[in-house]
Amino acid sequence: MENHIKSKLISKIYAGDILVSFNYANREDLVSELSISPKYLQSIEISNKGICIKKFNFVYNYQLSPDFSSSLISSKSLAVRKRLFLNQVNEISCDQAIKKTHNLVYNSQTLPNRLSYAQDKWGYYNGKVANQGLFPKYLNSN
Repeated sequence: MENHIKSKLISKIYAGDILVSFNYANREDLVSELSISPKYLQSIEISNKGICIKKFNFVYNYQLSPDFSSSLISSKSLAVRKRLFLNQVNEISCDQAIKKTHNLVYNSQTLPNRLSYAQDKWGYYNGKVANQGLFPKYLNSN
């Protein structure tokens, strides 16, 4: 049995004369299903009566995992090994000049692929790359 999720993305918000537009780009770390490509937020544009007020651009990069240990990896292993990280948020004026930049910094620990069993019950990496499954095996002492 396979599960598929078809999510909706907001494209515009209208508030009187104000329009907020959301622009997306295709993700490389998630696999397309049912001819739908997963997206990430690339930019936001705010306008009033069709006149630009402000823009925000989001700068991302992919980090590649060296881990091939999970039995869940298939022929789509390159996508599974990629992780998308937001590195920078730029506030941009309508003439494309950068007004403010906000940088995001992550710890430098190398993470396993997204489907690795090296995670705790909340899905956070726990460093246990030898796990044989997502759930611990309980031994009945009776």
